[in-house]
Amino acid sequence: MLLGLNHIDLTTEEYLAQCADLVSDKKTLVFLDTNILAYLYKLHEAARKEFHTWLASLKQDQRLFIPSWAATEYLSRVKSKKLKDYTPSNADPDQLKKTLERLLENVTLFLDDTVLQQINYARTKQEFMDEFRETVKLLTQYTRVFNHQFQPENVHEEIVGNLSNCVLNSDVAALCEQAAKEGPIRIEHRIPPAFKDANKPENRFGDLIIWYEIMAHTKTLEGFDKVLFITNDEKADWVYQPKFKTGLQNSQRKKIANKDIKVIDPQLTAEFSRQVGHNNIHIATLSTLIEGLSKKQSAYFTQLAAAIQIESAIALEKTAESVQSGEALSSVAVTDDSSTALDIQELAMMQELEQATTAITGSADSSDQPTALESETVDTAALTEASSAAAEPAPAYPADALSDSQYLITAASAIDKIIEDLRVHNWYIQNPAIDRIKQIRAEPFDPAAWFVLGRNIYQAACGNALKAISFIGSLNYHLTYFPAETADHLLAGMTYEIYFDHMNQLRTDIKSEYMDEILLQLKDPVHHRAARFVNSCLPADTLLYTPGSDTTHAIIVSLSVLTPATESANATYEIESITTTGNSLLHDRAADSTDSPLYSCTPKNIKKLLSSHLKSPKWALDIAFEPVRPTDSSKLKFPADKAIHL
Repeated sequence: MLLGLNHIDLTTEEYLAQCADLVSDKKTLVFLDTNILAYLYKLHEAARKEFHTWLASLKQDQRLFIPSWAATEYLSRVKSKKLKDYTPSNADPDQLKKTLERLLENVTLFLDDTVLQQINYARTKQEFMDEFRETVKLLTQYTRVFNHQFQPENVHEEIVGNLSNCVLNSDVAALCEQAAKEGPIRIEHRIPPAFKDANKPENRFGDLIIWYEIMAHTKTLEGFDKVLFITNDEKADWVYQPKFKTGLQNSQRKKIANKDIKVIDPQLTAEFSRQVGHNNIHIATLSTLIEGLSKKQSAYFTQLAAAIQIESAIALEKTAESVQSGEALSSVAVTDDSSTALDIQELAMMQELEQATTAITGSADSSDQPTALESETVDTAALTEASSAAAEPAPAYPADALSDSQYLITAASAIDKIIEDLRVHNWYIQNPAIDRIKQIRAEPFDPAAWFVLGRNIYQAACGNALKAISFIGSLNYHLTYFPAETADHLLAGMTYEIYFDHMNQLRTDIKSEYMDEILLQLKDPVHHRAARFVNSCLPADTLLYTPGSDTTHAIIVSLSVLTPATESANATYEIESITTTGNSLLHDRAADSTDSPLYSCTPKNIKKLLSSHLKSPKWALDIAFEPVRPTDSSKLKFPADKAIHL
């Protein structure tokens, strides 16, 4: 549509789903920009591993490519030994230590007995200084976890090993000649791409050369009817932002302001259609794609999604600092040939998103740690309720809470606003919404609202929203701040979401991503009311593990393997049988079976795999290997003619 869109008739969730479907479609060619390679230097090792694992499936389908010019730009950094420039400035493990050492030097200038009294420090100035100094030293053992995460040499070797065979063999000199001839005309008449780079001192036609490459290579391939260019460059000569999008309010579609959806410039689409023969060309950022894929296969992108959200928060902080200091937004760049293009309108949505670096490990935010006074006043009454809880009736919730897609946001209450924001399925709206929960913990909202909030927290976590993951990872800590009944309603909602869908239908495949943390809290006698409610809704004798059961290692799984002819640390062991409670978990797999793909895994993560299939938390499983347990570095292979029986 050459005239462009003022209103894109998609919700954010629909747009993200379209992006995920596009990149997953085997008829879609995928091209990576230079800034995607550079972005890998900002991700920790586990996130990079998920990234390369994802791209491996695209490579297998022979539809992943890196333009030659993108490789040339990257090569210039390698030759000039400037790869370290790609790494985040906050990746230095000694950064915090150095900051504290500077503070230690400063504190000596003004520390006296009066200051110590003001902070209620009862010992001497010298003791304070000694303890401060020792604390700084102790910090080193914790910051060492970052030592090998952002090493440029390691990242480069990963890129070379995984992506070298994806680089196009284009005639770069000919492309440069074409860009030099046509580029000035395109810049003068504002024909995308490249006109936004008109004032760059060098490489101002880099985007244009990549664009030529994408069109030229697409014409040479058959069997592909869609093209996706993945770039973190969101300048106006690549994409634009329609003024309106579609929003949902109580299941009704309406036109609302668009703050997050960007689409390809229609002039690019028209040129692509003339050159290639179809107009199915799209542009998306890595963040957008991973957010969309997280809605469908969150378990495969947990680390990558978290790292992207953390990096977005860092970029936002830099943008805010630039705005406050009067610098132009265009000066904030991820790489030398891209812009973060963080919309000013998004600033308010994202500014509450902190560097939640402990989200995946489940540690609580240090900024929300209870003070000594708070620790004494945290709902200790809940502990005394455990003995009487069994005699109390289980809570009950209305039909629109059980079918939470029918739950109507009718009041402008704080809890309904949080639920509404969590329903948006946009990380940068969901994360601040999770943070706002701490402001309403003592409010006497309707039990159904707390129940639905619990469901939506779990939904957001399963979509890889960083703050929701962190909330559930520290659930025991967070629940102590709620009145006992409120905590039960939240926990009941989270647990219900594991087993029941938005239409109150029992799930065939439960949402097991964060089941362990939820069911661990349900074991606590304090939450017996929530446990009784969930069990009253589940069909009797359908689960190996009963929610709320306090039995540890209740389920013994026997796993028999065939010993390989040559045993070694990296040997592959074929699984012979898997049984529990006397029943086999393997069954014959027909040639035309539609069963899930067969798995290969390691002894270390077999428990996670079986946990999902057995609908039981990992801590309730005890895997007994026979005749011997393979090493952690070995592989377990499922028989080709077998599948796990659900």
